[in-house]
Amino acid sequence: MKKVLVFVMSMMIASCIMTDVAFTASSSEVSSMENNALSNLSYAFPREGVATITNGTMVAPDPWVVKKDNYYYFCYSGGDGVCVASADSLDKVANNGNKVYTAPAGTMYSAEYWAPELHYINGEWYIYVAADDGNNNNHRMYVLKGTSQDPTQPFVMVGKITDSTNKWAIDGTILQTDDGRLYFVWSGWPGDTNYVQNIYIAQMSSPTQISSNRVLLSTPSYSWETVDYPDVNEGPAVITHSGRWGKVNYNGTVGWINLDYTDAVSGVTDRSNYTVNTQYRVTADGLNIRASHDAGSTLLATMPKDTVVTTIEISKTYHIVYSASGSWTDDYCMGVLTLRDGNFLNASSWSKASTPLISKASGAYGPGHCSFTKSYDDTEDWIVYHATAVSGSGWDNRTVRFQKVGWNGDFPVLASPSPAGSSVQLRYDGLRRIDVGTNFYANIVHKNGLYVTAVDSNLQAETATGQNNQLWRFTRNADGTYLITSAADSRAIDVSGGGGHYNNGNNIGLWTATGDHPQKWSIMIDEQGYFHFKSHGGKTVFDLYNNDNIPGTNIHLWEEHDGDAQRFLLKYSSLNLGDEFDATLKLETVDFYVQAENSVVNIGIPTGGPEQTWHFTRNGDGTYNILNTADGKMLDVANGVGTVNGTAIITGNRSNTRNQRWTIHSSTNGTYTIQTICGGRVLDVPGANFTDGTALQIYDRNNTDAQRIVITLTDNFVLKDDATEVLTYKYLKIKNEGFTAKNVSDKFKCEVTLLDFNGNAVADTGHVGTGYTVVRYDYKGAIINSVTVILPGDLSGDGNISTTDMAVLRRMLVTSDSSDIANEAADVTGDGVVNTGDFLSLRKHCNGENRIY
Repeated sequence: MKKVLVFVMSMMIASCIMTDVAFTASSSEVSSMENNALSNLSYAFPREGVATITNGTMVAPDPWVVKKDNYYYFCYSGGDGVCVASADSLDKVANNGNKVYTAPAGTMYSAEYWAPELHYINGEWYIYVAADDGNNNNHRMYVLKGTSQDPTQPFVMVGKITDSTNKWAIDGTILQTDDGRLYFVWSGWPGDTNYVQNIYIAQMSSPTQISSNRVLLSTPSYSWETVDYPDVNEGPAVITHSGRWGKVNYNGTVGWINLDYTDAVSGVTDRSNYTVNTQYRVTADGLNIRASHDAGSTLLATMPKDTVVTTIEISKTYHIVYSASGSWTDDYCMGVLTLRDGNFLNASSWSKASTPLISKASGAYGPGHCSFTKSYDDTEDWIVYHATAVSGSGWDNRTVRFQKVGWNGDFPVLASPSPAGSSVQLRYDGLRRIDVGTNFYANIVHKNGLYVTAVDSNLQAETATGQNNQLWRFTRNADGTYLITSAADSRAIDVSGGGGHYNNGNNIGLWTATGDHPQKWSIMIDEQGYFHFKSHGGKTVFDLYNNDNIPGTNIHLWEEHDGDAQRFLLKYSSLNLGDEFDATLKLETVDFYVQAENSVVNIGIPTGGPEQTWHFTRNGDGTYNILNTADGKMLDVANGVGTVNGTAIITGNRSNTRNQRWTIHSSTNGTYTIQTICGGRVLDVPGANFTDGTALQIYDRNNTDAQRIVITLTDNFVLKDDATEVLTYKYLKIKNEGFTAKNVSDKFKCEVTLLDFNGNAVADTGHVGTGYTVVRYDYKGAIINSVTVILPGDLSGDGNISTTDMAVLRRMLVTSDSSDIANEAADVTGDGVVNTGDFLSLRKHCNGENRIY
């Protein structure tokens, strides 16, 4: 019989997600976490370090790579459809993805799927792709929509996306502004004849609908745009950069200044990186403040020479990088359209560069049709494009090239195209930034086993105490950094002295939480799986002074290096339900269980089958791996994403990555929530749709019926290998008269206790018979599991078979009124039914003939 797991509430640690709730934990609550040094803890996170990409090895024209939630997605044509592949780093990008859409036959969009682009817009995945019916003259743009938060899963056709002219169109892309406005940019014909391809833009009312007339942005005009016929501008892709205008407040006048007319007083040494909260000194005779970041806008005031102002906002510069000339020629290249001020739909607001951004070189002919993505730590821009290795190759063997984008002010700069066989290195200072969750509690443990501890206003390394000054709340900011506050008093880990004090040896302290720059920390991960806590204002990180393994050693700032002094681990705050156990997961208010079906995790009516049983294994960081006992796969966040609401829950092959690590937290009425550390959200029934087969998702913790789970231990007793007894989930059938309690307990690998009919423990020498109970207790003394003893033939429960049992069996045969236990004991022959055959076998046994045992 299964027993519901019950824990004394004083042992329950508060949930990781504590939005709008003050956290208070006693020392006994925190002590439920392991305090050992985490020497055996291993992470299988993506490695950075010295990864390289060899250019020109993957055949894939028009490559489109987009980064989302620390994953890279490669979208490419599948002939009559679209494919999407995923990778955890740029060096692993490959055309080995799933075909997410296959076109139906006999439509205007059944063939020639060209240059698909994958975009994440307002919480949904979309693919924009050109298609036709096999006749190029009928090429138009179409939009597909994803069916889940995992873009490697199926997409559905929404329909054509066009302006009112409905002219030939390919290579559609999206430009989205910071305030959410959407624009569609594409290559198209001005009429119905293929003599020129232009770049057009139009505003969108939604990700699937154009709402304005098209505006011509570029037509081929320079000689490098008009090689071969027809003249071509195509393949637009958007890249942005902080702009040349800064918003300031000058004596109460709030407006915009052109930063190219100023010199920085402090905070900016690289003029290619305009930033907020930076001081500038006016070095010209006078500097105008405008109503907007447009030289033609209203003049509000003029600042005199030597005035010092601080920027409070920076404008953004938009570039559309497009491909020019025939894509089948060696002279295919890329140009740039730029908008710094003005209206996106006003062609005069855009300027065209007079020279190409990149053009052919030895080993890289016809470089074009690009996409832009970010380095793993989001500090670098990268371009991905195709080229051919051999002159005159045309459309054959177009291979993918990766190249870092440089900047001259706010304008992109590229070196010569990467020839086939050349390598580019992905290092990013040896560390990569990682999302460790959204809102959770954890200990920060140095590699040597000492705990980061708040001592007065300092950070020190101390032995584990289980106190709240060693427990930290991590709150993820919108920019990916973290505010880290003490569970003891809510003060934040802070750079002592504030901004500008990020230098080597500067102290790290605690201060009232404000969330400003000195309290922003990026969490980086190294090749060995250790975390580094990087200051927002420089390249300095948490560093244990002299790497001293002595309690009381200060933690200060120091530049990144390869030493152990800067290596830390996180121990997540989670209930400790045991190191290893099996359990079912039932929703609190309805009779549905969490189950796995074909790698989909959903809810179903109770079956008692292995698909509804989960094996929990506790890791050294306090998290759990949760394995389904039917398919042998791990509870997993789809595609390892898990940082957005609605991400699907699946079962996946064991990987030991963060998307397979879970924490357990107490809810109400003895229920629990199960939370992923990959984003910090919890298992959830979408829309509380309590229907058989409803697939589960992760969602922000709201403590509703859709998230509250009853965890029931189902660990069956395990008999020793040489045991001849029969054990089911309900009964233990023994085959020996005169068994003592010790005889029974010796048959089990686990520790068990025998109880009599009244629930009293039986001494080791006490005889055991039908109706006695074998139980297992947890460390709190609660019953984990129990089975009933059956000695076939012993209907009286005294552990022996006699004429008394014959009399009981005779009455059973006459009255047909008996309990399940009695029927099990009366089935002497083991054929599953109770009849006169059992009575005859019992009589022979009592007469010394054909004894049962």
